[in-house]
Amino acid sequence: MVHVLDPQAGETVYDPCCGTGGFLAVAFEHISRNLGSAPAATMLDVLKYDTFFGREKENLVFPIALANLILQGCELIMERLTQIAIFLGR
Repeated sequence: MVHVLDPQAGETVYDPCCGTGGFLAVAFEHISRNLGSAPAATMLDVLKYDTFFGREKENLVFPIALANLILQGCELIMERLTQIAIFLGR
């Protein structure tokens, strides 16, 4: 699905039913691969704060999503989701 949608750096990726974060992890990998081996620091900030958004109805799935993102090497997304969860009081 991600390869069909082909998200690019600077675009927003939103998963309204993110579950364990699989779609977000693959989208992060896809965009990172397109940036090359040495992306600019400003682009990393855009990826970290302005690109990936997800929503899940079940609070119990959130820790699973964080663990999945860590295992997939998506620390940038994981840190942002943790900040959002703390803000929302989860």
